[in-house]
Amino acid sequence: MDQYDKKIEELKAKLESKEQDLEKLDKAAYLFEIAKIYKDNKKNKDEAIKYFKETIEKTNSFNTKIDAYFEILHIGLFSKDLDLLNEFFPKVEEKIRDSGDWEKKNRLKVYTGLFKINQKDFVAFNKALDYNPKLVVERRDVMIGDSIIKIK
Repeated sequence: MDQYDKKIEELKAKLESKEQDLEKLDKAAYLFEIAKIYKDNKKNKDEAIKYFKETIEKTNSFNTKIDAYFEILHIGLFSKDLDLLNEFFPKVEEKIRDSGDWEKKNRLKVYTGLFKINQKDFVAFNKALDYNPKLVVERRDVMIGDSIIKIK
């Protein structure tokens, strides 16, 4: 049993022992922590997604829900799970569209840009980032300021 497994068992035990006493927000915080450990450990993305979904169901906090959605998108982007991304991008866009949180809106733009560039959809990539004159996409290169990033 490694350090990740010990931490997960510890959090699960706390969650079960205090199940009746904990408020909804506290339960969601424990679930979110368990999911983050699974995600950071990179051993079991399905368990991480399961706990992030449970966090979304159990919390009333907008920020906690959005953070859990972003963590799921993060998993999807780096595991290149298109089904997961296609399922959760519309949900995140719907939640953020009505919010006034510019930090989260900008974060969604970056995630959308990463998703589009991963699909080699450079036109949608430009649209996702609201086309900035300093950002030019030509052929398979991305030019940001004076730097050129080669897309393979």
